[in-house]
This record gives sequence, structure tokens and C-alpha cells, in this order.
Amino acid sequence: MHFIKDQITLHTGVLYVTNERPISFCSISPSNEHCPEAIWAHLDPILKYIKAGYPNVSVLHFFSDGPTTQYRQKKNFFLFSKNIYEYGFESGTLSFFESAHGKGAADGIGGAIKRKLDAKIAQGIDIPNAETAFNILNMSDTEIKIFFIPMDNIKPLDISILPIPGTMKIHQLMTNSVLKVKYRNLSCFRNDLNGMCECYSPMIHEFKTATGQDTSKTQTKGKKRKTSEKENVDYREKTKRTRKYRKVSSSSENSTDMDIEYADSDVTCYMEEDTLDEDNLDNVDVDFIERKEDNEEQANTFDLDEKTGFLKQRIDPNKKSMFCLRE
Repeated sequence: MHFIKDQITLHTGVLYVTNERPISFCSISPSNEHCPEAIWAHLDPILKYIKAGYPNVSVLHFFSDGPTTQYRQKKNFFLFSKNIYEYGFESGTLSFFESAHGKGAADGIGGAIKRKLDAKIAQGIDIPNAETAFNILNMSDTEIKIFFIPMDNIKPLDISILPIPGTMKIHQLMTNSVLKVKYRNLSCFRNDLNGMCECYSPMIHEFKTATGQDTSKTQTKGKKRKTSEKENVDYREKTKRTRKYRKVSSSSENSTDMDIEYADSDVTCYMEEDTLDEDNLDNVDVDFIERKEDNEEQANTFDLDEKTGFLKQRIDPNKKSMFCLRE
């Protein structure tokens, strides 16, 4: 007999407030999305809990590892620079641990939650989905704060955002203004406990508010020339030019017809097999004469290279000519 169980997602962490005991938390969701939109959906009840329980808190410091699909990426940077102000906080920092930094307190909370659920299953309690797991944990004697995140709370962020240059080297972002961040390769709280010091020469990155298009001061300069619809149509018509020629192999008398599609060019080309009219002979541009090797005739001719010891294809000086005329 087969049992189908829905997978659930756990997002764990520890909240540290000045002069208060650490608070462990875990949010549970039936959604298996781990993107930045899902991360901030999981953080939503925690940030509301902080603002309601500790209204004097004005600065947030986030510490996490740096997977590029979740925390260390452009969408998370954008949401970080925007969302914390919507909850009433004044500034914040986002710091990333180095790779292979080891397990931390958040990992221990995830282990404690899983052991708790395993114990319930061992007692014969069925846990088929995330909502059941949430209810069981809420009724248990755990001191971990449990939150439930419905799937509808995770909404995709459908805007275009340019990445911050050197994202993989970034270890700290700081913000004290909406949609504006400073970033640097090393974290620092030495001269300012709020993390807003100028140590290690932080760079500035700014996001545009109206359309969601990134207008960072650090992005590269340069604009592409816009082409009109008429120019694009003319270009497609010029590039879709095909012609047919006969190809004769040196090892066989059989001939085949091949269709060749040429890219856009301001010259007309004739192979040796083609015939040039007398009117076209005067238009031959010597600068555009090209030589094409007949690889079929020398495919089976090799010489031994004494330096390398490998067989080297013999180069035949006889080549076919391709004359190009300017249009």
C-alpha cells in the first residue's frame, strides 16, 4: 500500500534582542519555494512579532549563509532594501557567513523540530501535510515560536532587476534609505554598531522605485542604438537570401545540390562553377577575392610531423576561388 505525503518547508532562525533572552522561531509552509519571495514571506510574521513585542527596536541585523538561489542574490537585496521600512524599521544590515562556516543555532532548531515530529509519528500520529505539523507543534511543549505560512502568501516578484557587480564577493549590505544599499566584501561593526561605518570602502547601489528597473550607479555605461520596425523587416528580408550550387567530390562523380543561406552582406559571391557575365567582370573587387580550400581532395593525405609524432594533414596549394562583387 502506498502513502502520499506532502512535503513541507521549514524556515528556522534565532532572534536576539538587546537585554532579552534569545527567541527561537520556525515557520512552516506547504510551499517548497526557497526563492527570495518565499524567504520574505517566511520572515513576515517574525518581523511583525518583533515590532509588536519590541516597539523600540529600530535596526535589524540579518546573518545567514550565502546560497545564490536564496540569500546572496539581486531579488533578496531588492526586498531587503524595501521591506524592512514597510514594517517601521529605520535601517538594517545583511551579512553573509563564509562558505563551509559550519552548523549554527538555526540548524539546531531545524533538528529539534524534526525530532519532535518524528516522535509524534512514532506514537502513531499521522502528519500528512504542513498544517497538521503546525497544529501538532503548537500543542506541544516546545519553546520554539511556530508560524504557519500559507502558499498564497508567497507571491512572485515580476520585475526586472540588474545584479550588483561582484555579488559573489559581497559579505555585507547596509541600508538606511529605501531602495538604496551600500555593500562591501567584508562585514564590519567596529566603528558603528549599526553597521553604517565607511570601513573597507563600501559601494553604493540604488534601485528605481517607479517601474522596478534597476538604475544602479555602479552599472556599466553604454547604450544600444534602437532600430525601427521597418529597419528590422528590411534586415530580415536581406538575410533570407539563398542560392544553389553544385558540389563535386574528388573521390566520386556523384554531385549533390545544397542550399546555403547567406548572412547579410553588401557583396555578391560566385563559386568556380558559376559563370560571370561580361558585364560583371569589370565589377570584380580585388580586395574581396577569397580563397577556399578543397578539403575533400586532401582529406586522405597526411604527413608525419617529426616534432610531435602525429599525423598532420597535407596542405594542398590548389584552391578554389570565390569572387565577390560589391552590390
